[in-house]
Amino acid sequence: MKYLSFVFVCAVLFTACSNNEKIITPAAPGSVADVSKTIKGKNYKTIKLGILSPLAMDSASPVNWAIEKEDTSKYFRDYAKTQLEFVLAFSKDSTCSFYDVEQMKNIAATFSVDNDAKLGYEEERPGIKLRINYRDSIDLGGSKIASSMTLSYLVIGINDKELLLETGRSFNNRKLVVWMKGE
Repeated sequence: MKYLSFVFVCAVLFTACSNNEKIITPAAPGSVADVSKTIKGKNYKTIKLGILSPLAMDSASPVNWAIEKEDTSKYFRDYAKTQLEFVLAFSKDSTCSFYDVEQMKNIAATFSVDNDAKLGYEEERPGIKLRINYRDSIDLGGSKIASSMTLSYLVIGINDKELLLETGRSFNNRKLVVWMKGE
């Protein structure tokens, strides 16, 4: 009888302490054309930040959305705050804009969608990429030099109202993921 009472108490505690929240993310993109068609004319704002697990055993739920509890460093909290203000606004052609928190202004840009793996500091993972191209100036010893910049995101989920992007940014050797809501 004591054994059954112990098992019952353990079962109650286990179910009470488990996280029953099921997060349903957008499905993986079908094609480059589908992504281009879906994002044109929409504005997206970040609603959640997550960290992608590098472990194969986490393939059923690869993103940890509770990252605010994991990393409490001031650097990470400041970065997370700026990422939550990240907005992408796409026109019906190949132009877009994004809000730069550091400069506190919208930056005009162009965008492209492809599935080419480009070589940079590290080889990109295969998949459909969203590339944001813009002009910025770099301050080198008092003189400003114009430079072309590209932000590359791996599209890991998309539907008519949401966009899930893997950024090039990492924390603790795990890629940062932004979940954006479209308007």
